[in-house]
Amino acid sequence: MYIAIEGMDGVGKTTIAKLLAQKYDMEYIEKPMKKFMNSSDQCYNDLCNFMFNLENQDITLCFYMLGNIVTKYLGQNIVVDRNILSSYYWDCNEKNKKIFNYFLSKAVLPDLTIILYADVPTRIERIKKRNINDEDLVNEITLKDGYEKMINYADELNMPYILINTNNMDLGEVFNACCNIIEKITQIDKSQISSICDEYRQSNKIRTLSL
Repeated sequence: MYIAIEGMDGVGKTTIAKLLAQKYDMEYIEKPMKKFMNSSDQCYNDLCNFMFNLENQDITLCFYMLGNIVTKYLGQNIVVDRNILSSYYWDCNEKNKKIFNYFLSKAVLPDLTIILYADVPTRIERIKKRNINDEDLVNEITLKDGYEKMINYADELNMPYILINTNNMDLGEVFNACCNIIEKITQIDKSQISSICDEYRQSNKIRTLSL
């Protein structure tokens, strides 16, 4: 099973991904290119900072999309933090969409993508609890509500995904919601996962998130 956890910064992606990996005996992969290159934390962080500050966004896009390609080949039973939708949100634009689509044709979409939603005030409070001095708290780009772009593209790809509104949920409730859908899809053929996700989204009225 290949599961991706998506969402904006401060929503709780990393925490949930690690908990799911532990519960279901899956491998958690947060930074596929770091693992692929067998890089140290410092070297990889320096590389990411370099990529982030490049004027040529095409190179940044290629780097992270390559990470999405190699992810599938780093393990057979994996949970990833950020994937196709994050690359699309952060690095894809009208000028480089052809490049994005090329890499997308080579990448393997996750069996299930879980998008964790939280509005901006909720995410700010969670980031403060994580680290009161976190640079994300003063980053306007990070604190944008980018869910419409992510969700519209997930629909465009017709990918199997669910959206969980975490605004009024604690960590345990979010975790249980993720487990419920995962346990449903592990009991069916992969060809039926999209239908289960469609039913979930309809029953949970995901379009009421003021997108």
